[in-house]
Amino acid sequence: MDGSTTDRGLTAYASAWLRGAALGALALLGPVVLLLSSAAATFGHLSAISASRAFTSLTRQGVRRWCGIPVPTPYREPPEPPRPNARGQYRYGNRLHDSPGLVAWQRRLAWLSGDPATNRDSAFLLGGPFVAAVTALLPVELVVGGVTLAWVTPWALLAVPAGIACGPAAVRLYGRWAARLLGPAPERTRAGVVRALGRRVAALAELVLVALFAVPAVVLTALVALSLVPGAWVLPLAQRVVRPAVSAQRPLIARWSGREVADPYLPPPEPPRPRRDGLYQLGRTLFDSPTPVARAQRHQWVLRDPATWRDLVWLAVQPVLGPLAALLVAATGYAAFGLVWPWLWLVPTRWWLDYDPAFAWTALGGPGPPWWGLVAGVVVTAAGIALAPLALRGYGLAGAALLSPTGAASLARRVRQLSDSRDDANRVQVAELRRIEQDLHDGVQAGLVAIGMQLDAVEALVDTAPGKAKELVADARRRLAGTLVDLRAVVRTIHPPVLAERGLADAVRALALDSPLEVEVSVDFPGRVESAVESAVYFALRELLTNVAKHSGARAAQVELRFDGGWLHASVRDEGRGGVDPVRGTGLRGMRRRLGAFDGDLSVDSPPGGPTLVALRVPCESWEDG
Repeated sequence: MDGSTTDRGLTAYASAWLRGAALGALALLGPVVLLLSSAAATFGHLSAISASRAFTSLTRQGVRRWCGIPVPTPYREPPEPPRPNARGQYRYGNRLHDSPGLVAWQRRLAWLSGDPATNRDSAFLLGGPFVAAVTALLPVELVVGGVTLAWVTPWALLAVPAGIACGPAAVRLYGRWAARLLGPAPERTRAGVVRALGRRVAALAELVLVALFAVPAVVLTALVALSLVPGAWVLPLAQRVVRPAVSAQRPLIARWSGREVADPYLPPPEPPRPRRDGLYQLGRTLFDSPTPVARAQRHQWVLRDPATWRDLVWLAVQPVLGPLAALLVAATGYAAFGLVWPWLWLVPTRWWLDYDPAFAWTALGGPGPPWWGLVAGVVVTAAGIALAPLALRGYGLAGAALLSPTGAASLARRVRQLSDSRDDANRVQVAELRRIEQDLHDGVQAGLVAIGMQLDAVEALVDTAPGKAKELVADARRRLAGTLVDLRAVVRTIHPPVLAERGLADAVRALALDSPLEVEVSVDFPGRVESAVESAVYFALRELLTNVAKHSGARAAQVELRFDGGWLHASVRDEGRGGVDPVRGTGLRGMRRRLGAFDGDLSVDSPPGGPTLVALRVPCESWEDG
């Protein structure tokens, strides 16, 4: 047992340099494979990427066989073949195609380019030769170098046993590195050093955008200053340019600061209304036309809005913050590419390239030996990369503090929203009362009047023609049953009993059974929600299913109800013709306004050709366990 173990150990040491040579040879071919596959993929030949994946699979097999490290395949499942819709067309994104070829190619491209394993393979193929040179190929380099240089000095032969001794450890070290890149990405990698470094470099790149913002800020500041020369009455005209320019920055400010930056401007004034005599009044002055009144109201609205002056302060601050961001980016870039990068590529090229890597340092008049420039470059680069996210967030926080709505603006906007929601609710209520009145008048009331007339006839015939009176009584009973059905239908349109008794989930299931469509209902929430919200969501879903049945051309629909994070989410999806535009129709706009009374909202995703997804959500805080 001991002898066989010793033999296996000696065999491992003796063959390690051969295994390292094989792995190193694959690593040296990696950049060539990456270059060829990238060039072929650029011209649309996606099979080249599959070929590069087959090449990296050879390395996985070698690492498993020669290093004893299993490397699972990390690639995502390939996309399914495209399927035609009811019209025989194939959809990708928002476009329809007559043949599946281009759709399949686009799906395959998205699958290959969106798979993180593709980028990890590229990183392995590019960095493999450098890592293999100091790991897998190290035993070969020592053995070959020792034998080759033995004629110069006998001491070089000591490199041969050193290469054999370090062989298993060097090969296994390369195998661990390869397995880390070629295997599935561990969860911790997402928050690891590489990802954090990428975020910091991205923040440094976004600081370039911050620096560029200073240029239009200077132009707009000059425009505002010129508008103040004849008087403040010209400022509202300048705000027609300033407000859109500043509003375009709010999404970026919100992302950089991590805060929501809503539209801060006060609601615009309502159009002027004429008096009874047809004149328009502004203060104590009367006008024949509404134009001067509207212009004066707009000027007052702009000048009295705090957001106007906060925008101007932000424009004045940007020319100061922009150069600071540009200075940080320039210093980091010069340190990385001027002071550090020349030293990196000097090492492999110094034997045949005559270049002084310390030129950028000496050109600055830097003191000390040349390698001080390398140290200063590393320090400045590291400091710039570390400070970039902090500088970007500080810029975002400053912008959020100035560009966010004030308390007065938020209150005014909320009052306007509540006023609009109240008006919509009143209009809906009046329309609903008129509909109920019409249903009762045309259906229930007419049926009761007919029954009353039949009972009068029965009273007159009961003594003279009992048989005829019995027939009238039977007919009145049938009419009464029909009238009762009509009355129940009216009651269900007001507030369905199943909604009041069993809740929203069962009411929607009952709604699906009554629909002419094949409706699939998915429900995932804990119990009952407050009755007003239940009623609003129920009638919204009923209207959506009615629209699907009337206008979409679909035969089936899917309804989803779920509760998540204090919000009740509901959606209706169909595979119809699509092309739903809430701007053109009044139904969805009215539904959105009615949900706004509960602080809810509605979104529509309906590309031409379908499918259509209408989603709504309403905040819910009080639940009753069902």
